[in-house]
Amino acid sequence: MKQIITKFNDETGDFDIVTPVPFTLNDGISVLEMMIADIPKYEDTKDYNVFELIRENQELKKQLSNSHQIKAQQREFIEWLEYELRTSYKSSSRYYYFSTVLLKYKEFIGCKE
Repeated sequence: MKQIITKFNDETGDFDIVTPVPFTLNDGISVLEMMIADIPKYEDTKDYNVFELIRENQELKKQLSNSHQIKAQQREFIEWLEYELRTSYKSSSRYYYFSTVLLKYKEFIGCKE
């Protein structure tokens, strides 16, 4: 069922959202004197504040953006380490160092590549 906004206060930003129930029963459904479902009488009502929802939405967008930036930086660092490995001699201490750092870093960030 679609939710319906039933009340809105322009000054505070408060509003109520109601989810209509397709039927109305006082005590639920009973079969042979046994209760098999507890059904709300008319509707489920929740209170919301528009300004709080907008703030929460903005914060979630910031977190998502930060997450994308971190993932891009992690990819860039891994690519740099892989480049250093390719350009190092396999017998050198530099190769060993970069391969160790790459493995530890991938393990640390949970990279499955």
